[in-house]
Amino acid sequence: MLYMPPLSTRPRNPSCYLLTEPRKEKENLAVAASPAKEAYLKLLAEKLLNNLTRILDFRNKPPKPETSAERILDAPELVDDHRLNLLDCGSNNVLSIGLGSTVYLWDASSGSTSELVTIDEGYGPVTSIY
Repeated sequence: MLYMPPLSTRPRNPSCYLLTEPRKEKENLAVAASPAKEAYLKLLAEKLLNNLTRILDFRNKPPKPETSAERILDAPELVDDHRLNLLDCGSNNVLSIGLGSTVYLWDASSGSTSELVTIDEGYGPVTSIY
């Protein structure tokens, strides 16, 4: 059996604290640093962080997801089977989709559709596109 102490009694992760909380003032630090070390840390903060004390910028609210579709494409003869891979998007902004026994290409830049290949019905529908 694994024992996990409550969150309030566990030590906090110091690196997480340094990323999320602003730095304490130098006079509040328990350990006094040498003047050379203080100058080094000040120069490092100026050059690397532009005098920012927080490394990451955390926002209170995440961005809201879109509630409406940007574009709806009609896909007749789309086989409803979770094991099939019938959709692929290329790096050149072209979407390929297998509908029945035909593979179509849709160019998002121009909005044009073209037929890539049609296989014989005897071989069955398209099952995967890569």
